Amino acid sequence: MFTLQYLNPVRVKASVRQGGVAVCRRDQRRVRLVPAIHAQLLRNLKYAIPDEKFKQFATRSGGEFIGFEAYFDATTGEPLEVPERFVPQEYRDWHVRVFGLDENYSEAIDGATLFGKRQLIDVKVGCQEDAVSAEAKHITIDLSRTDMHAVFPCGCFSARLSATSAHDEKVLFSLIFRDLKELRRIQIEFTAFPLESKHPFGREIVVRREMYDQPFNGGVQLIGCGGKVESFVTFERRLGSPRGLRRRICSLDDHVSMETIRDLAGDTRQEFREVHFLSLPANISVRRYATRDASTLVYEAAAMISDLSTGPGPALALARNYDASTGQYKGSELFIEFFEN
Repeated sequence: MFTLQYLNPVRVKASVRQGGVAVCRRDQRRVRLVPAIHAQLLRNLKYAIPDEKFKQFATRSGGEFIGFEAYFDATTGEPLEVPERFVPQEYRDWHVRVFGLDENYSEAIDGATLFGKRQLIDVKVGCQEDAVSAEAKHITIDLSRTDMHAVFPCGCFSARLSATSAHDEKVLFSLIFRDLKELRRIQIEFTAFPLESKHPFGREIVVRREMYDQPFNGGVQLIGCGGKVESFVTFERRLGSPRGLRRRICSLDDHVSMETIRDLAGDTRQEFREVHFLSLPANISVRRYATRDASTLVYEAAAMISDLSTGPGPALALARNYDASTGQYKGSELFIEFFEN
């Protein structure tokens, strides 16, 4: 059981356009959840300070994030409507289509273990006060398992979430960077099939576009509907296939941004074979390709970190490498991609 308390309500008029229909949403309020026993996330944590090995990663990846979660067909890249249980009857009566949900995400590192709690925010009509969904998802990842996961000092990581056979795995790519306005995170989930080319990304791709909100607090503050969270499913799709002019930044010990990559050296040229890719909204891309010698199969997620007035800006690309003959995971790499003039 828990109670809801409203903290410093901010009166911000907001509306959202779903399927061409403008729908009123309630003013933004910040909500505190006060459980009888604190959230599972806090119960699991022994201490909030990570081991030295993961300290740089934890200080950049952890915290409270707010954003929007959307789902896409893994073959066509088209957005998918959310399950009917999330859609109010009024929306169905008005023929309003809903292609995603607001979400809150809370993350901290305990030693080498990542603990996360994701809370989806229900779609509401008018000014209903409680838009907090009962569907909270808890995530635990043992980052010390380098045969499954990889972390980088700048806060990016890739992880194996689950597997249904020896030759496929559900994977998570987490890209964090500073764009021109704020600290942004893109998270992408899909099922990778290293030894199959018919459905290289499975059936569905989940994309979360988030912004950093505040330091870690165990998820006790949740954003309601409205305010600074926005759907991205209609945003531009300008990022597609991998680009050969790259810079490896696996050891970058700061957030990725235009400033931190400007003076880095070490550009390389890379060639790709058998490229499959999907261009997604908000200048996000998922790819699968083989290296030039065909020994390595690569699954990759990328996001443009800045839109320059003279054209598309550089992109951050996180790659998971597999042995092309066995499908076994071989590690991850992090790159900055550049458009060539």
